[in-house]
Amino acid sequence: MPTPNDKQEIQAGDFSYVKDPLYRSVYANNAMFGSTVFDFAMTFAEILAVNPDEHKIVAEQKVRVVMSPLHFKLFSQVCAQNVKNFEESFGTIPIPPEVKPEPSAT
Repeated sequence: MPTPNDKQEIQAGDFSYVKDPLYRSVYANNAMFGSTVFDFAMTFAEILAVNPDEHKIVAEQKVRVVMSPLHFKLFSQVCAQNVKNFEESFGTIPIPPEVKPEPSAT
């Protein structure tokens, strides 16, 4: 079990980040979103199998992240800026028509 001295410190601006002993990196190619008046929740999953004949997809849920509305709004703005920066450097990320998200009902 790692001790507090084993934590790697990462400096970023005015923040000092240390990794929790339970920190892990996961791959996700699927995300589900939900919200209440109090928070936003994102559940990230990895698609394991696709069976087009049965119209069935199997995805293994990896992690759920819950944020306050303010943190989620700031997070979404940072994500949008990162996509913009990526596309300026490497070109447009094409989204095939069959995977575009459905418009929200609001």
